[in-house]
Amino acid sequence: MFHPCHHAAATPDRRAYVVARSGETVKHRQLKDRSNQGAQLLRSLGLQRGDAIALTMDNNARYFEVCFAAQRSGLFFTAMSSRLATQEAECILRDCGAKVLIASARLASQAADLLARPPLLQARYSVPARPPEGH
Repeated sequence: MFHPCHHAAATPDRRAYVVARSGETVKHRQLKDRSNQGAQLLRSLGLQRGDAIALTMDNNARYFEVCFAAQRSGLFFTAMSSRLATQEAECILRDCGAKVLIASARLASQAADLLARPPLLQARYSVPARPPEGH
């Protein structure tokens, strides 16, 4: 499988994937651009190659964008179920050594609880199901 950059260069307006439930389509160019923005955000936090992040997200189009952003940054990522109890998520976060947690907007409260449990995380981010208009 090629990285989205390869597909974006060859077929930028071809769909990369479609989210079954919502029908949202993400094209190769969008995936490349959004994952690049995410990678820049992750790097701006001081994360370095080999560091870890964790994801707890509902099934939406942002998931792959975050995964490829981590890959572009040389980061490891651990995907956690969006149905975990806070204590279960805390155990996984400690085990994987994540410095940043990226959560679906619906899980922002749980993510805030996890951020408050030292020395787990440096930061947390909430991801909307759809990107802002124009992105």
